[in-house]
Amino acid sequence: MRSIALLSLTLAAGAQASFDLVLVADNSGNFAGPTTSKIHRYDGDSGVYLGFIETGFSSINDLAVDSAANEVYVASSNHITVYNIGTGAVNRNFSSGLTNTIRIANGQLYRAYGPSLYSVNKTTGTQALVKTWTSNITDFAFAQNGAYLLYNSAANSLVGFNSAGVQGTSYSAGSIGPNKGRVAFDGSLTNNFYLMGDQDANTTTAFHSGALSAAGTFAVSTGFWSNSFVNSFVDIAGSHNGYYMYGKSNAGDKALYRMFSGIAQGGDRFILTPQVTAPGQIAVVLAPEPGTFIAVGVGVAALLKRRKRR
Repeated sequence: MRSIALLSLTLAAGAQASFDLVLVADNSGNFAGPTTSKIHRYDGDSGVYLGFIETGFSSINDLAVDSAANEVYVASSNHITVYNIGTGAVNRNFSSGLTNTIRIANGQLYRAYGPSLYSVNKTTGTQALVKTWTSNITDFAFAQNGAYLLYNSAANSLVGFNSAGVQGTSYSAGSIGPNKGRVAFDGSLTNNFYLMGDQDANTTTAFHSGALSAAGTFAVSTGFWSNSFVNSFVDIAGSHNGYYMYGKSNAGDKALYRMFSGIAQGGDRFILTPQVTAPGQIAVVLAPEPGTFIAVGVGVAALLKRRKRR
Protein backbone atom coordinates (compact mmCIF):
# COMPACT_ATOMS: atom_id res chain seq x y z
CA MET A 1 0.00 0.00 0.00
CA ARG A 2 2.83 2.38 0.83
CA SER A 3 4.36 1.77 -2.60
CA ILE A 4 1.06 2.45 -4.34
CA ALA A 5 0.43 5.63 -2.35
CA LEU A 6 3.86 7.00 -3.13
CA LEU A 7 3.52 6.11 -6.78
CA SER A 8 0.13 7.86 -6.90
CA LEU A 9 1.62 11.00 -5.38
CA THR A 10 4.39 10.89 -7.94
CA LEU A 11 2.06 10.56 -10.91
CA ALA A 12 -0.30 13.22 -9.60
CA ALA A 13 2.63 15.62 -9.28
CA GLY A 14 3.60 14.89 -12.86
CA ALA A 15 0.24 16.21 -14.02
CA GLN A 16 0.95 19.67 -12.57
CA ALA A 17 2.45 21.91 -15.22
CA SER A 18 4.06 24.16 -12.62
CA PHE A 19 5.80 21.35 -10.77
CA ASP A 20 9.50 21.54 -9.90
CA LEU A 21 11.64 18.45 -9.39
CA VAL A 22 14.55 19.48 -7.15
CA LEU A 23 17.84 17.58 -7.37
CA VAL A 24 20.32 17.71 -4.47
CA ALA A 25 23.90 16.45 -4.75
CA ASP A 26 25.21 14.27 -1.92
CA ASN A 27 29.00 14.14 -2.06
CA SER A 28 31.40 11.37 -1.08
CA GLY A 29 34.29 13.81 -0.96
CA ASN A 30 34.89 13.29 2.76
CA PHE A 31 34.62 10.46 5.26
CA ALA A 32 31.30 11.78 6.53
CA GLY A 33 29.68 11.27 3.14
CA PRO A 34 27.85 8.25 1.75
CA THR A 35 29.72 5.28 0.26
CA THR A 36 28.92 6.56 -3.22
CA SER A 37 27.85 9.98 -4.37
CA LYS A 38 24.16 10.44 -5.07
CA ILE A 39 21.65 12.88 -6.48
CA HIS A 40 18.50 12.95 -4.34
CA ARG A 41 15.14 13.89 -5.89
CA TYR A 42 12.41 15.90 -4.15
CA ASP A 43 8.96 17.05 -5.21
CA GLY A 44 9.30 20.82 -4.95
CA ASP A 45 5.58 21.25 -4.31
CA SER A 46 4.81 18.55 -1.74
CA GLY A 47 8.34 17.90 -0.46
CA VAL A 48 7.92 14.14 -1.07
CA TYR A 49 11.23 12.28 -1.38
CA LEU A 50 11.53 10.52 -4.75
CA GLY A 51 14.65 8.42 -4.33
CA PHE A 52 18.15 8.97 -5.69
CA ILE A 53 20.47 8.49 -8.65
CA GLU A 54 23.75 6.79 -7.75
CA THR A 55 26.71 8.49 -9.45
CA GLY A 56 29.78 6.55 -8.30
CA PHE A 57 32.71 7.09 -5.97
CA SER A 58 33.89 10.52 -7.17
CA SER A 59 32.68 13.74 -5.57
CA ILE A 60 30.13 15.74 -7.52
CA ASN A 61 31.66 19.10 -8.41
CA ASP A 62 28.44 20.48 -9.85
CA LEU A 63 25.28 19.47 -11.71
CA ALA A 64 23.04 21.01 -14.35
CA VAL A 65 19.72 19.94 -15.84
CA ASP A 66 18.36 19.88 -19.36
CA SER A 67 14.62 19.82 -18.63
CA ALA A 68 13.64 19.39 -22.28
CA ALA A 69 15.79 16.27 -22.67
CA ASN A 70 15.01 14.94 -19.16
CA GLU A 71 18.74 14.74 -18.38
CA VAL A 72 21.07 15.80 -15.57
CA TYR A 73 24.74 16.54 -16.30
CA VAL A 74 27.13 15.68 -13.45
CA ALA A 75 30.68 17.05 -13.33
CA SER A 76 33.12 14.93 -11.32
CA SER A 77 36.85 14.39 -11.60
CA ASN A 78 37.74 14.91 -15.30
CA HIS A 79 34.42 13.79 -16.73
CA ILE A 80 30.85 14.87 -17.29
CA THR A 81 28.32 12.06 -17.03
CA VAL A 82 24.76 12.44 -18.32
CA TYR A 83 21.93 10.59 -16.53
CA ASN A 84 18.27 10.07 -17.30
CA ILE A 85 16.53 11.98 -14.51
CA GLY A 86 13.66 9.51 -14.22
CA THR A 87 15.43 6.16 -14.41
CA GLY A 88 18.94 7.11 -13.30
CA ALA A 89 20.42 5.32 -16.32
CA VAL A 90 23.68 6.64 -17.79
CA ASN A 91 22.97 8.11 -21.21
CA ARG A 92 26.57 9.06 -22.06
CA ASN A 93 29.89 10.12 -20.59
CA PHE A 94 32.65 12.29 -21.99
CA SER A 95 36.00 13.66 -20.89
CA SER A 96 35.81 17.34 -20.00
CA GLY A 97 38.94 18.22 -18.07
CA LEU A 98 38.70 19.49 -14.50
CA THR A 99 35.48 21.42 -13.91
CA ASN A 100 34.41 23.75 -11.10
CA THR A 101 30.97 24.70 -12.38
CA ILE A 102 28.56 23.62 -15.14
CA ARG A 103 25.38 25.27 -16.36
CA ILE A 104 22.82 24.76 -19.11
CA ALA A 105 21.49 28.07 -20.38
CA ASN A 106 19.35 28.79 -23.42
CA GLY A 107 19.83 25.17 -24.52
CA GLN A 108 23.65 25.29 -24.34
CA LEU A 109 25.95 23.48 -21.90
CA TYR A 110 28.80 25.49 -20.35
CA ARG A 111 31.64 24.59 -18.00
CA ALA A 112 34.22 26.66 -16.14
CA TYR A 113 37.62 25.86 -14.71
CA GLY A 114 40.24 28.35 -13.58
CA PRO A 115 39.76 31.61 -15.50
CA SER A 116 38.23 29.91 -18.56
CA LEU A 117 34.60 29.52 -19.62
CA TYR A 118 33.77 26.97 -22.34
CA SER A 119 30.73 25.94 -24.33
CA VAL A 120 30.35 22.16 -24.55
CA ASN A 121 28.58 20.05 -27.14
CA LYS A 122 25.98 18.08 -25.16
CA THR A 123 26.44 14.95 -27.28
CA THR A 124 30.13 14.74 -28.12
CA GLY A 125 31.71 16.84 -25.38
CA THR A 126 33.56 18.98 -27.95
CA GLN A 127 34.45 22.33 -26.35
CA ALA A 128 34.99 25.90 -27.50
CA LEU A 129 36.47 28.72 -25.44
CA VAL A 130 33.92 31.44 -24.67
CA LYS A 131 35.86 33.70 -22.34
CA THR A 132 39.17 33.88 -20.48
CA TRP A 133 38.69 36.07 -17.42
CA THR A 134 41.28 37.88 -15.35
CA SER A 135 40.24 35.85 -12.25
CA ASN A 136 39.33 32.24 -11.54
CA ILE A 137 35.65 31.54 -12.21
CA THR A 138 34.02 29.95 -9.17
CA ASP A 139 30.48 30.40 -10.46
CA PHE A 140 28.67 31.83 -13.47
CA ALA A 141 25.15 32.24 -14.81
CA PHE A 142 23.53 33.22 -18.13
CA ALA A 143 20.49 35.46 -18.56
CA GLN A 144 17.80 34.82 -21.16
CA ASN A 145 19.03 37.86 -23.10
CA GLY A 146 22.43 36.21 -23.70
CA ALA A 147 24.40 38.31 -21.21
CA TYR A 148 26.18 36.50 -18.40
CA LEU A 149 27.76 36.92 -14.97
CA LEU A 150 31.14 35.63 -13.81
CA TYR A 151 31.85 35.37 -10.09
CA ASN A 152 35.09 34.95 -8.18
CA SER A 153 34.22 34.04 -4.60
CA ALA A 154 37.71 34.54 -3.17
CA ALA A 155 37.63 38.24 -4.07
CA ASN A 156 33.79 38.50 -4.02
CA SER A 157 33.96 39.96 -7.51
CA LEU A 158 30.84 39.82 -9.73
CA VAL A 159 31.18 41.03 -13.32
CA GLY A 160 28.64 41.26 -16.14
CA PHE A 161 29.35 40.67 -19.83
CA ASN A 162 27.30 40.97 -22.99
CA SER A 163 26.88 37.98 -25.32
CA ALA A 164 30.07 38.96 -27.18
CA GLY A 165 32.12 38.93 -23.97
CA VAL A 166 32.43 42.70 -23.60
CA GLN A 167 32.52 43.70 -19.94
CA GLY A 168 29.72 45.72 -18.40
CA THR A 169 29.34 46.28 -14.66
CA SER A 170 31.93 45.16 -12.12
CA TYR A 171 30.73 44.82 -8.52
CA SER A 172 32.33 43.89 -5.19
CA ALA A 173 29.95 41.71 -3.14
CA GLY A 174 31.53 42.57 0.20
CA SER A 175 28.61 41.38 2.32
CA ILE A 176 29.39 37.72 1.48
CA GLY A 177 32.28 35.91 3.12
CA PRO A 178 35.17 34.72 0.92
CA ASN A 179 34.55 31.44 -0.95
CA LYS A 180 30.88 31.27 0.09
CA GLY A 181 28.71 32.73 -2.72
CA ARG A 182 26.61 31.22 -5.53
CA VAL A 183 24.68 33.00 -8.27
CA ALA A 184 21.45 32.11 -10.15
CA PHE A 185 18.70 33.74 -12.17
CA ASP A 186 15.08 33.95 -11.07
CA GLY A 187 12.85 31.49 -12.88
CA SER A 188 10.05 34.01 -13.31
CA LEU A 189 11.52 37.53 -13.32
CA THR A 190 13.36 37.59 -16.64
CA ASN A 191 17.09 38.39 -16.35
CA ASN A 192 16.89 39.02 -12.58
CA PHE A 193 19.71 37.42 -10.60
CA TYR A 194 20.55 36.64 -7.00
CA LEU A 195 24.04 36.26 -5.56
CA MET A 196 23.80 34.63 -2.11
CA GLY A 197 26.21 33.37 0.51
CA ASP A 198 26.97 33.32 4.21
CA GLN A 199 28.90 36.01 5.98
CA ASP A 200 32.14 34.92 7.63
CA ALA A 201 30.44 33.80 10.85
CA ASN A 202 27.87 31.65 8.99
CA THR A 203 25.09 33.14 11.09
CA THR A 204 23.56 35.39 8.44
CA THR A 205 23.05 34.85 4.72
CA ALA A 206 23.62 37.93 2.58
CA PHE A 207 22.21 38.55 -0.88
CA HIS A 208 22.89 40.88 -3.77
CA SER A 209 20.21 41.10 -6.47
CA GLY A 210 19.61 42.98 -9.68
CA ALA A 211 18.58 42.79 -13.34
CA LEU A 212 21.26 42.02 -15.93
CA SER A 213 20.84 43.99 -19.16
CA ALA A 214 21.84 42.67 -22.59
CA ALA A 215 24.85 45.01 -22.36
CA GLY A 216 26.06 43.20 -19.23
CA THR A 217 25.22 46.09 -16.91
CA PHE A 218 23.29 45.93 -13.64
CA ALA A 219 22.47 47.82 -10.46
CA VAL A 220 22.46 45.96 -7.14
CA SER A 221 20.36 45.90 -4.00
CA THR A 222 21.70 44.18 -0.87
CA GLY A 223 20.04 42.57 2.13
CA PHE A 224 20.30 39.81 4.73
CA TRP A 225 18.36 36.77 5.91
CA SER A 226 18.42 36.33 9.69
CA ASN A 227 19.94 33.18 11.16
CA SER A 228 16.47 31.96 12.08
CA PHE A 229 15.84 31.44 8.38
CA VAL A 230 19.03 29.92 7.03
CA ASN A 231 22.27 29.14 8.84
CA SER A 232 24.86 27.67 6.49
CA PHE A 233 24.07 28.49 2.89
CA VAL A 234 24.95 25.88 0.25
CA ASP A 235 23.36 26.81 -3.09
CA ILE A 236 20.60 28.59 -5.01
CA ALA A 237 18.69 27.62 -8.19
CA GLY A 238 15.83 29.16 -10.16
CA SER A 239 12.29 27.72 -9.99
CA HIS A 240 9.06 28.35 -11.92
CA ASN A 241 8.08 31.29 -9.76
CA GLY A 242 11.28 32.35 -8.06
CA TYR A 243 14.08 30.23 -6.70
CA TYR A 244 15.16 27.61 -4.16
CA MET A 245 17.75 28.15 -1.47
CA TYR A 246 19.56 25.21 0.11
CA GLY A 247 21.18 25.30 3.52
CA LYS A 248 20.53 24.62 7.18
CA SER A 249 17.97 25.92 9.65
CA ASN A 250 19.07 27.28 13.01
CA ALA A 251 18.29 23.80 14.37
CA GLY A 252 20.87 22.33 12.01
CA ASP A 253 18.34 20.65 9.69
CA LYS A 254 19.36 20.40 6.04
CA ALA A 255 16.51 22.01 4.12
CA LEU A 256 15.28 23.50 0.86
CA TYR A 257 13.46 26.83 0.95
CA ARG A 258 11.15 27.66 -1.97
CA MET A 259 10.97 31.42 -2.40
CA PHE A 260 8.71 33.63 -4.49
CA SER A 261 10.06 35.86 -7.25
CA GLY A 262 11.54 39.01 -5.79
CA ILE A 263 14.03 38.78 -2.98
CA ALA A 264 11.78 40.32 -0.31
CA GLN A 265 8.61 38.38 -1.15
CA GLY A 266 9.14 35.44 1.20
CA GLY A 267 8.36 31.83 0.41
CA ASP A 268 5.88 29.00 0.81
CA ARG A 269 7.88 25.79 1.24
CA PHE A 270 10.35 24.43 3.80
CA ILE A 271 11.47 20.96 2.70
CA LEU A 272 13.63 18.88 5.01
CA THR A 273 16.26 16.69 3.29
CA PRO A 274 17.36 14.19 5.96
CA GLN A 275 18.38 11.68 3.27
CA VAL A 276 21.33 13.92 2.34
CA THR A 277 24.57 13.16 4.19
CA ALA A 278 27.09 15.61 2.72
CA PRO A 279 25.14 18.49 1.10
CA GLY A 280 26.20 19.66 -2.35
CA GLN A 281 24.78 21.73 -5.17
CA ILE A 282 21.16 21.78 -6.28
CA ALA A 283 19.45 21.95 -9.67
CA VAL A 284 15.79 22.24 -10.61
CA VAL A 285 13.93 20.43 -13.38
CA LEU A 286 11.17 22.77 -14.56
CA ALA A 287 7.90 21.00 -15.50
CA PRO A 288 9.30 17.50 -15.95
CA GLU A 289 7.60 15.28 -18.49
CA PRO A 290 4.96 12.89 -17.04
CA GLY A 291 7.18 10.02 -18.16
CA THR A 292 9.82 11.20 -15.72
CA PHE A 293 7.42 10.72 -12.84
CA ILE A 294 6.31 7.34 -14.08
CA ALA A 295 9.96 6.23 -14.14
CA VAL A 296 10.70 7.78 -10.75
CA GLY A 297 7.52 6.32 -9.25
CA VAL A 298 8.21 2.83 -10.56
CA GLY A 299 11.77 3.02 -9.27
CA VAL A 300 10.69 4.14 -5.80
CA ALA A 301 7.93 1.51 -5.68
CA ALA A 302 10.43 -1.21 -6.58
CA LEU A 303 12.82 0.04 -3.89
CA LEU A 304 10.08 -0.06 -1.25
CA LYS A 305 9.08 -3.55 -2.39
CA ARG A 306 12.65 -4.79 -2.00
CA ARG A 307 12.85 -3.28 1.47
CA LYS A 308 9.59 -5.00 2.45
CA ARG A 309 10.97 -8.38 1.33
CA ARG A 310 13.98 -7.87 3.58
